Amino acid sequence: MIYINQVLQYTADSKRIRIIEMEEPHVFIVNIDATSSMPKKEIYSNLATEIQQSELIVVSDPYAKVVSDIDLTEVQIRKREEDLEIIQQHCLQRMEMLLQKQGREKKIREIAEKTNLSPFKIKKLLSRYWQRGMTKNALLPDYSNSGGKGKAKDLTKEKVGRPRKVKIANGYQVGINITDEVKVQFEGSYAILVKTYEFFIECMD
Repeated sequence: MIYINQVLQYTADSKRIRIIEMEEPHVFIVNIDATSSMPKKEIYSNLATEIQQSELIVVSDPYAKVVSDIDLTEVQIRKREEDLEIIQQHCLQRMEMLLQKQGREKKIREIAEKTNLSPFKIKKLLSRYWQRGMTKNALLPDYSNSGGKGKAKDLTKEKVGRPRKVKIANGYQVGINITDEVKVQFEGSYAILVKTYEFFIECMD
């Protein structure tokens, strides 16, 4: 089954796409790994066949993260709200045309004129909105390359965060950093637990 906001990955080149709209017999996708990406129209049945043949697989959404405003700076919140207003007030009502390759550039120029922004800026906002899940936090400014409040941190072997008051006898601090590698291990362990539980339930029936 294919649905809006689903993230799929091609097994041949690892490219990931997001389903951003469905108008049978077509679906509209964007490449979420590109620096920017405009919608591309695909035939629903073709994608379904690629999934059945494992040429295309369902993967987790890399942008499906809970971000609380408490963890954001005032600047990040302000920029997000400004960009969200542009999307809501000027883009959503024209979304049908913006999805189509033919006529898209004209609509983007019209929006740029109404908002006193450049067409490049409008394209950038739309691309980010589509690529990152079409939520308000999809429009958060990038902050992954710097530290500070609401920002991803470079993790070393030294445990980050407030230090524990109690340490074990040999002097090593309890706890580890949750790196991407550790997250993958957690996800794998969780998947095994789910499979084990499902097998146990089947045996009980």
